[in-house]
Amino acid sequence: MIRRPPRSTLSSSSAASDVYKRQVYAAAAAVGFQGEQPAGTWSSIPQDKVISLAKHYAAYGAAAGGLNGAPAEMSERTLREFFLPGWRAFARAGGKGAMTAHNSVLDRPCHAHPWLVNTVFRKELGFGDGIIVSDCNDIEALVDFRVAQNITHAAAAALIGGVDLDLQCGGNSAYTELDVAIRAGLVNTSVLDKAVRRVLAGKFAAGLFEKPLTDPGMAKMINSKQHQQLALRAAEEGVVLLMNRNRTLPLPPHNGKGVALRIGVIGPNGGCARTSQDQQCPAALNMLGSYTQYAPGIGVEVPTIHEALSAMYPGTRFAQGANINDANLTMIPSAVTLAQESDVAVVVLGDDLHSSSEWGDRDSLDLPGGQLPLLQAVVETGTPVILVTITGRTPTFGGPSNAILGNIAGLLSGFRPGQMGGVAIANLIAGVSSPSGKLAQSWVPPLGFGLRACSLG
Repeated sequence: MIRRPPRSTLSSSSAASDVYKRQVYAAAAAVGFQGEQPAGTWSSIPQDKVISLAKHYAAYGAAAGGLNGAPAEMSERTLREFFLPGWRAFARAGGKGAMTAHNSVLDRPCHAHPWLVNTVFRKELGFGDGIIVSDCNDIEALVDFRVAQNITHAAAAALIGGVDLDLQCGGNSAYTELDVAIRAGLVNTSVLDKAVRRVLAGKFAAGLFEKPLTDPGMAKMINSKQHQQLALRAAEEGVVLLMNRNRTLPLPPHNGKGVALRIGVIGPNGGCARTSQDQQCPAALNMLGSYTQYAPGIGVEVPTIHEALSAMYPGTRFAQGANINDANLTMIPSAVTLAQESDVAVVVLGDDLHSSSEWGDRDSLDLPGGQLPLLQAVVETGTPVILVTITGRTPTFGGPSNAILGNIAGLLSGFRPGQMGGVAIANLIAGVSSPSGKLAQSWVPPLGFGLRACSLG
């Protein structure tokens, strides 16, 4: 997904706002999920791999105003030059299909767009007999788009538009109406036969008829040491160092007086009060990203930045200071006290699972809740501040040109760094590893200050 504009509701699903980077990522994802596969046709998929479908097709990241499901207003040239190259790369790498997008493109909803799916996707981009699946309840939504009179008509329009499977989130699938649609002459059985043939071809290729259940022994890979090390490497190489005034980073082990460095970790994404790794921690889940509220219970440890820094600097303390989803300012005084008693404040701010997520539409990119007042209060203590952002979007910091950043000693952008993100960021702060990440998304000025170049200090 190419992200345009920056308020796009699922920015965290976008690997880049650059066309070339998007192509590289799309091809790597196809091979990583299902192994080496031929383009446009089905071949046997290894038992330890899965069918690779990408989302959302097409131009989902270009919804007007960043509103989820809003029209993607653009010319066909823009669609082809900016939004389709990643899909072509995915197809050439063996990608086997897609989920259609909530939005409309070229004045037609993606779920009832024969030209976009049957002509461009299958023929021009080279997906051939790949599978197209709807997004949640979007076939029913064709009635709201005013391109279908009722659910029966919507089911027929989606099938004719090339959608093979209906993802229904509660209730009955719209495709249960297909028998009525066929009897009413709204769609021909030959169209249904083609969709069924594509779905069955995928299931046969994945071996679901011979072995419908995954080998339980493969579960031992979850949270293995090998996977932890890979997650750590990915996070260390993905975090971006945007600012380092006076060579503040990496932090030394002592404060210059022979005393162990006192670090205050401040902010809702810095840590939480928990007694075991099994306990749900919002700061940990926020490093994983959208929909991970359903993940606890699978036995995967996600250390917070506070926990990881505490292992390196034993005197490290934590104060939440603010909430992400409300403007409660009552926790700021305790955070200010901690900053005053520390040699350096590592302030960890950003998004939770809802402020940057599907349907997490916002009118501003400023850090939500009480985070900006918290940051201002900590900066005013005079304690050097290392700001770490854990976000799904590139955030802004209020005022003209993010002026508060002029008083920040260091800035690390973590985005959603994953399971080992806390350890990776601690390693970067302490100098155990060196930052090498580069921004893959554009950073913009605060709302109301135009689209001129944005200063990050």
